[in-house]
Amino acid sequence: MLTNDIQIYTRIDGELISNFRLREFQNALGWVILHDKVPWGLEMTRAALNARYPTWLIQILVTNCTRTRQQNEALARKLGWSDEGGVVSRDSMHLVHNGGIAVDFIAWSRARNIPIPAKEVGDIAALYFDFVKWYPDNHVHGDFRSLVQP
Repeated sequence: MLTNDIQIYTRIDGELISNFRLREFQNALGWVILHDKVPWGLEMTRAALNARYPTWLIQILVTNCTRTRQQNEALARKLGWSDEGGVVSRDSMHLVHNGGIAVDFIAWSRARNIPIPAKEVGDIAALYFDFVKWYPDNHVHGDFRSLVQP
């Protein structure tokens, strides 16, 4: 059995929806810290994209979620700190102490075998997440930063 191979259910309009497994949100150590709003935001984004493109069979692929401080520092060595021109924040919303409120993801059409442009995905995700940013490599970052206690 795979670690964290647990189906995640989200209640939307009274219906239980399940398009994700907990393992999709784990880091390389197998750790998962996930606030329940994150799968909700992803499910809502997925549903909106599928409503826009009803024959495209849009799926959401999680590319990053929970990070330890060491993983964040390793990523910064590769991509640079945002305060120095890179893309990794020193106090990333992905960090464990922020409570699992952030996710990076891409949207993909299974029917057409193509990615959905990140700007389009980000515009839709912004309806459901507190903060959204899209990147040139076609991934979208979404988080619920309003949940972080100062």
